[in-house]
Amino acid sequence: PGPEGMRGETPTELADSASSFVITGCYDQHLRLWNVSADAVGESGAAQIVKVISGHKSHINSIVVNSTAGKAFSADGVGVIRVWSITKHSFDSVKEVNEPEVKGDALNCLVLDKTGKRLFVLARDNCVRMLDTDTWKVTQRFSGLRCMNHQIRCDVSPDGKYLMSGSEDGQVFVWNVETGEQDTSVSRDRLPHFGSMCSDVAWNPAERIVACCSFSRKQPVLVYKHERDTDNLANDEITEEEAREVLQGKFSELAEAFRRLDKNGDGKLQLDEFRSGMISLEMDMSDVQILRMFKAAAGPNDEIDRD
Repeated sequence: PGPEGMRGETPTELADSASSFVITGCYDQHLRLWNVSADAVGESGAAQIVKVISGHKSHINSIVVNSTAGKAFSADGVGVIRVWSITKHSFDSVKEVNEPEVKGDALNCLVLDKTGKRLFVLARDNCVRMLDTDTWKVTQRFSGLRCMNHQIRCDVSPDGKYLMSGSEDGQVFVWNVETGEQDTSVSRDRLPHFGSMCSDVAWNPAERIVACCSFSRKQPVLVYKHERDTDNLANDEITEEEAREVLQGKFSELAEAFRRLDKNGDGKLQLDEFRSGMISLEMDMSDVQILRMFKAAAGPNDEIDRD
């Protein structure tokens, strides 16, 4: 299901929502593929193990799946990443990645961006690294956090521009993916700071919302939502990039967004169609904001071509 609990309509969303299998990584150094479909679970309520996969020589800390490419990536406690082909649930080993910089270090977390080309690896050496999944070279490093002893996790923003991570000192860190520098657009005093370590962070796949938590009974899960100043937004010009960001926040692909808004099916979006569509999406925007967004996307022709 998508972020709103609804079955998606794009090929990727349909593939994900229709999936009846779960992959787990275990302390016994094995991966397990489970069938969690209603037929397999049955009245007992117990999922069925389809396959037990070996290959790691240490406990497995993180798994990430690229369903589009038919691959899975797993990371263990001695710095090894394994790449698997999961086409038809085969789980054939494709590659073993031994990055010298993290040799012997526990790898806490793997995060893959939407392109499938960038794999973020959080190791217990106070550093997150970005690996190119074609060359398997380190292309960026993100430092500043503390991670030496505990299971700290990170996440990448839906647009792939920002990386966020927890830290053993209780702070939340945000970096610019392209530069590797800590993002300074939000002051440190506005970011969460836990009394104990911040163990996990998560980015909402559709909205400008993040969540973070601490491994403590006394610490609640904190949820933050970014809200632009609506008065300034009404007066400011909205760039084409910002217009695309808003639409892509609701749909995985821009073409899918335009297809849903094109009510008369002529392949073009007029202002009335665009306005009614944005209202139906429950976008918290004024008429002026919607008009500026339409102008940014439409250009001089006052209509948006779906193609």
